[in-house]
Amino acid sequence: MANYLNALVEKISTDAISHIPDPGPFEARVVSHLDPHYMGTIHVELLKKTTSGNDGATPGQTFDAKYLSPFAGQTTAWSVTNSEDYRNSQQSYGWWMIPPDVGTKVLVIFAEGNPNQCYWLGCIQDRYMNFAMPGEAATSITTDGTPDDFKGKKMRVPSKIAGTILKTLGATGVKVPAPGTSEALSKGVVDGTPFPYTAIGSFKLFDVTKYHTELHVTNATFGLIMNESKYNGLPNKAKNCIDKYSGHAFGDWASRLIDNQNAKMKNEISKKDGHEIIIASDSVIAEYKKILSPIESDWLAEMKGKGLDGDAVLKRARQIITAVDG
Repeated sequence: MANYLNALVEKISTDAISHIPDPGPFEARVVSHLDPHYMGTIHVELLKKTTSGNDGATPGQTFDAKYLSPFAGQTTAWSVTNSEDYRNSQQSYGWWMIPPDVGTKVLVIFAEGNPNQCYWLGCIQDRYMNFAMPGEAATSITTDGTPDDFKGKKMRVPSKIAGTILKTLGATGVKVPAPGTSEALSKGVVDGTPFPYTAIGSFKLFDVTKYHTELHVTNATFGLIMNESKYNGLPNKAKNCIDKYSGHAFGDWASRLIDNQNAKMKNEISKKDGHEIIIASDSVIAEYKKILSPIESDWLAEMKGKGLDGDAVLKRARQIITAVDG
């Protein structure tokens, strides 16, 4: 009832505007795109005007905006498009209407200053821009996303350093074992999790995650560790086999395997409707590194307190990363 009354008050307020001296254009944001008549009408909230002068409409007001299409006609039925008359004439073209997502910025105008004749002209490039063809939508790939996206979010913590990173970014860490991630996401226990692409398939996260952000601000290390006494107790043939296929040889093989699996899963995600892959730009990555830089100095101080040469370890780690990444 409260939502209905708010909507009614809002409508009365909008209807009370009899004339808008400046017809626009204005910047607006899509509040709803569910047109029961499937004609592309959207409900928009004004953000700011792009022209000068007294506008008579202020940011925050909402209007129903009709789609101003460059095409006209009613050629929606196959029986029409297959006819000889249609193929030999230009009487009717028809059009595809792909409504913009909620949150997308659009440009609107008011015909003759009439608030009841609001039309949207097109989308303003923003994070929700999709590319699509009639009948076939694709996962959007953007370069948006900032460190502020983590603030106030509940994030699964897979390790101590990950917890420190997430806390520094303003997120709240929640300890959840990897196999329980899907359930934790579905129940709202966590809002997100650091994971490689391969984990999305392994832990059944397709249905509970829609946004995938690539940051490349940290590196993870993996190792196969064996008890030394157990190793010494193996036959020489077995030890020789382990020696031959471990170390750098195993690392190179495992890295290629993981990279290939991540690429395969990313490609699979890109073919699914409704998913968004966000690849952080160089400038955004620089923001992350600036915010996270105190973690490095804190770690070095911790190592020094333990009598360990953290600088040498860090230098060697960077040499290896540079060699691997090229």
